[in-house]
Amino acid sequence: ERMATRIAQHWHELAGPAPIPFAIGDAWCAGNLAAYSPDHPALFIDGSAELSPWINITDFARRGGVGVWQTKSEESARRLPGWTSSITSVRPDFSPEVGDILVFPLGWQTKAAVDPAWIGCLIVPPQRRE
Repeated sequence: ERMATRIAQHWHELAGPAPIPFAIGDAWCAGNLAAYSPDHPALFIDGSAELSPWINITDFARRGGVGVWQTKSEESARRLPGWTSSITSVRPDFSPEVGDILVFPLGWQTKAAVDPAWIGCLIVPPQRRE
């Protein structure tokens, strides 16, 4: 829930008041964003139409979404995941840069002494109307 709230806030700061339309990434991390975000975006697993046949690719290209991933270190969270190439094939006007990634630690909800997960987040903005 904390992750989803923070990412939704980041989306609204950059993309405006429209709800997050799509959560892009693996089923676990993006699925948590889809389930716990107040916007309840559609889950777009790894940016793959094959893995997400319920996604209208044209709608995604027009409305954008949020990519999210989890890693064990800040350094690896700053790397673009492999699925970003499927996003840029649908949105050739979008070229993500490492500097565009929001990275933050997320502590586990446990009393055990464990390192936090690192979350990477990439906004795929809505397409500009011409």
